[in-house]
Amino acid sequence: MLKKQILQTIQDHRKGIFILIMLNLIIPPLEIGVLGLIYLILSGTNVTNTLNIIGGYVGISFSLEHSLWPIVTLALATLVIIIIWAFLRLYRTIVNAKTRYNILTSQEREVVSLYFSITGNANLKENPEETSNLLLQLSGALAAYMMAWIGVTSALTSILMMSITAMFTNPIITSLAIALGIISIIINSENFKRMQSIGQIKVATNEEMLYEVNQNIRGFEIVKFDNLKHVVMQKMNKIIEKDKQWRVDKRTTGERVGVLSDSFGLISLLSIISISIMLLSVPVETLLILILMFSRLRSYTSEFQTHWVNTKEYKSGTYKLIDAKNRFKRNSPVDQKPIASINSIILEDVSFAFDEELILNNISMEVSKGDQILITGQSGNGKSTLLKLIAGYYHPNAGDVNFRSNISDCDQSTTIKTSDHIFYASNEMYLPNVTLRDFIDPQSHYYELEIENIIRRACLEELLEDEHSLKKPIGDNGCNLSLGQRQRLIIARIYTRQPSVVILDEVTSNLDDSTEKRVLNNLIDYLNSETIILVSSHHRPPILSFNKTCQLSPKGIIEASTL
Repeated sequence: MLKKQILQTIQDHRKGIFILIMLNLIIPPLEIGVLGLIYLILSGTNVTNTLNIIGGYVGISFSLEHSLWPIVTLALATLVIIIIWAFLRLYRTIVNAKTRYNILTSQEREVVSLYFSITGNANLKENPEETSNLLLQLSGALAAYMMAWIGVTSALTSILMMSITAMFTNPIITSLAIALGIISIIINSENFKRMQSIGQIKVATNEEMLYEVNQNIRGFEIVKFDNLKHVVMQKMNKIIEKDKQWRVDKRTTGERVGVLSDSFGLISLLSIISISIMLLSVPVETLLILILMFSRLRSYTSEFQTHWVNTKEYKSGTYKLIDAKNRFKRNSPVDQKPIASINSIILEDVSFAFDEELILNNISMEVSKGDQILITGQSGNGKSTLLKLIAGYYHPNAGDVNFRSNISDCDQSTTIKTSDHIFYASNEMYLPNVTLRDFIDPQSHYYELEIENIIRRACLEELLEDEHSLKKPIGDNGCNLSLGQRQRLIIARIYTRQPSVVILDEVTSNLDDSTEKRVLNNLIDYLNSETIILVSSHHRPPILSFNKTCQLSPKGIIEASTL
């Protein structure tokens, strides 16, 4: 599962990853070349012969009459290589950042797309805070995990190239340095395990933090009215302390890895210098170059350990991201075909349960073109669930909901796209905090005058106070509106479409009689006579001429009658 995701990510972002791989293969040899030129400058012997050999290969004749010229030439060559090396490192940093955030944004887009493709049934089982954490935190886990592994391979490549070069310079000292480097990694192994554990705690704590924050913000009114601030603070203090702890652990563990690596590296360097001088009689210029090489090796070893720590930290989040995406894919209907219209809806022995609680049991009914149906029943008997099944939002646990677009065609709700032909309005719908204009016309298809006419048709003239009215926000869940205005705004969406089926779920419960009559009268005038209308209500709404009624009993059994 993880391997498949990694390979897919490499395929999707192959250009950036390929450039990084090439840079990781080019930069270490340049660094080795710089050290080699410095060695030639320090040794001061056979410099002229070396330059003449190089000149013979490139077709350039060096005239070096003065003893300083060889040194100057080598110094200039070294400077040029250093500039190229620095430029390539900077370019690698830019490519690294762009590749990482390209992976991040692609994951965010994929998660959003997959989430809004799942069925209504599946969404009942999704935790909103976990989904928020998926977008805000875990979408970046795969990007961080991928770049950490690229960093690991880059550091290992540099270590390998530098070690081979050092081995040719002095195999005994180099072997000793490599052995000491391996020991430093072994010493940090417990810290690597600790970082993986911190990564798991981080994911769980972020979800818990989002849950508590969202719950308490949504419950602001009851907290104020019931004086529950101290209760909220007790809960929040616990989660804040937990959040602080993993952050402290992460920082201290990371620093511990760095300190142990650097300290052991310096001790290793001291040991190598001492052994070289006392036992091996290594020339000063060779020893100096070896020290420079081992210093770079120490840096690359530290870089390797840092990236290795990151692979451990982000592994848990990456697995959770992959699990969520696979779950979304499993719960997404595939190959839903469009239909021209809906002429009838047939429910055959439909049952629906949530968390093993049976809500609707063995319901059968047929809705035909032009029907106006009133659905009644006590709260909790499943009226809203039935309407969402008819709308194709929920899929039944047993039985079938079939849609007929003409006399011969009959398709199940799971195989066709019904949303283009069904208008659904419910008092329970959440309204995002957008402007009045953006709520009515989210896709910017209408002129300002057309939107104003839609608002008047929904009997919301009072919202058109001035020329800036359409730019005013409606507030979170319509909090800037009265309950009646909120319901009328939900209904106003219908005037931007031509549905075959209209479903109204308790959507006029907060309107006074005269306003309800005006709203429904405008609605009937807008719809054609063949439109199917289903209304759930505790009272009989005016204007509508119901030809059928359906009453739900506590067992979910439907009692239908034709008027």
